[in-house]
Amino acid sequence: MKKLSSGATIVIAYITTCLFWSSIYVYVPILSTYCESLGTSYTMIGTILSSYGLVQLIMRIPIGIFSDRIGKKKPFMLFGLSSSVVSGLVFFFGKTPIIMLLGRTLAGLTASAWAIFMVNFGSYYPTDKQSKAMGVIGTTSFIGQVLATLCGGIIANVFNERLTFLISSLVGLLGVIMVLVLPEKTTSNSIQPKISDFFEMLKNKDLLFFSALAIIMQIAVFSGVLGFVPNILKNLGSSNIVLGVATAFSSLLSIITSLLSGTFFENKVGFKPSIAVSFAIVSLMLVLIGIASNIPMILVLVLITSAPRGLIQTMLNSLAIRGIKSELRSAAASVFQSIYGLGMTIGPAITGIVADRFGVTVAFITIGIFTFTAVVIILFRKTWPVWVK
Repeated sequence: MKKLSSGATIVIAYITTCLFWSSIYVYVPILSTYCESLGTSYTMIGTILSSYGLVQLIMRIPIGIFSDRIGKKKPFMLFGLSSSVVSGLVFFFGKTPIIMLLGRTLAGLTASAWAIFMVNFGSYYPTDKQSKAMGVIGTTSFIGQVLATLCGGIIANVFNERLTFLISSLVGLLGVIMVLVLPEKTTSNSIQPKISDFFEMLKNKDLLFFSALAIIMQIAVFSGVLGFVPNILKNLGSSNIVLGVATAFSSLLSIITSLLSGTFFENKVGFKPSIAVSFAIVSLMLVLIGIASNIPMILVLVLITSAPRGLIQTMLNSLAIRGIKSELRSAAASVFQSIYGLGMTIGPAITGIVADRFGVTVAFITIGIFTFTAVVIILFRKTWPVWVK
């Protein structure tokens, strides 16, 4: 087989990343409302949504460690996309809340491989271009999410909601094919990480700090714009197309801010101001979404939220692994993403309980207030890594 040029390799990596995220986002606009149509309570919907994060919390670290130990990434990329194929089929053929729980759990298994995709993509760039690489791969992931959710809403509206699950499976299968074509840079066996290296890495205060901030962000995102916003819109009379637009809006401006995170925002604005202001905006938008009473206003608020979301997510990804040795990058990225999986897990579960007991408005105001704690943490932290401005 003819060796691909570096340019062709990166293009294939772009496409593969889009397919990866599209396979688990195409049905997101209608997932919570579809579950509700099956007679599922908000508490159970929260549990279904939480399963996505719980699996990542458990699986991301073992996947990252094993990848670094064997010096290969493609097997784990194939494993992740294959899980999305099965997940889509489970959703398509199942019609009970328990089956929905299983399908979302398998989707979480797919997302558990994201750190491997990130590190593999970064391996195509020199060390001094890693911030740029993370910005590019982050942007590509958001493009995949936007395209998938827009198409998912249209498909659900024109045809039926269950078809989005089948499309998810087919997109995942296409992703598997693309990974098979994608070349891989294997880690040199001369730098074989030891198990003790991984435990030492877990003591890295910067990795843990940025992971903790990411937990707060994931609670905000997966409880709010990717959690119960579709239910609010549906109760206001929205069509599935509107739900698709809303979910796409939740990532739309992230495409721009993620791309600029490693250049303009890092060099001109600085990490701390960028992240702190971004958290403050997300906090305010969640409160406003909770009290908004019309569809156009909610769509605008969700769109505004997407800008700081992309900036926070990409910057924290970059900062968390920046001080880690290259041979441990897969494991470090997996630790970071595993820890923030806690936010995906507890956020929707608690929000569902609060929504059942006190209403969705109170739930969103609570999430918004909690999100602001990240701003307080950033302002009061005294010691920062030397590269953080």
